[in-house]
Amino acid sequence: MTRITGLAALAMAGALGAAACAQVPAKTPSAPPQLAGQTAKQLTYELIKAKGETPLSVSSTSFSPGGKIPSANTAYGDNRSPQLSWSGAPDGVTSYLVILEDPDVGPKKPFTHWIIGNLPPTTTSLPEGLTTSPPGAFQTGARGDSYFGPRPPAGSGVHNYTFEVFALDTKLDLKDGAKLAEVQGAMTEHVLASGVMQATSQAPGEGGG
Repeated sequence: MTRITGLAALAMAGALGAAACAQVPAKTPSAPPQLAGQTAKQLTYELIKAKGETPLSVSSTSFSPGGKIPSANTAYGDNRSPQLSWSGAPDGVTSYLVILEDPDVGPKKPFTHWIIGNLPPTTTSLPEGLTTSPPGAFQTGARGDSYFGPRPPAGSGVHNYTFEVFALDTKLDLKDGAKLAEVQGAMTEHVLASGVMQATSQAPGEGGG
């Protein structure tokens, strides 16, 4: 019988361990979503990249990803903000930021419908029909400092409304009414992770709805 010395045993164990590790596939980052819209490349989500490679998962009970936004959540209807949820944030989050943009208003840049920022780090969702901001949060809307829902002009076809969520390592020194450019400037280099979800809307009576 061949005797295995202590050094030989260690070498064999190391080789077996290396082989086992080699069989474990490396974890690859999730592929970024392919966003629709004329100016999708100008969305905040595309312009300001997160430090981490793993995106936030964004969802809604008000509508499905890529689905049609109900009239109640549009400015043609009740103008109620939709329910939003997110998950998958890394450690170190100090606040969350949500932006709603429409990349189908024209060839230059998206239209900003809603911004709500400085959401507490324990926040993982917003209820439908949000009426007041959490303490310390700020809001900006296209018309006033609150949610302003989709309102695509008649004859403009389908618009891809984009709900963007950002996990930040800081609170933004901003107040109600802050412009998108101010928000983008303040959030740059502070995005730990981000996620996005798109849903569609058309003017009433178009596209079968």
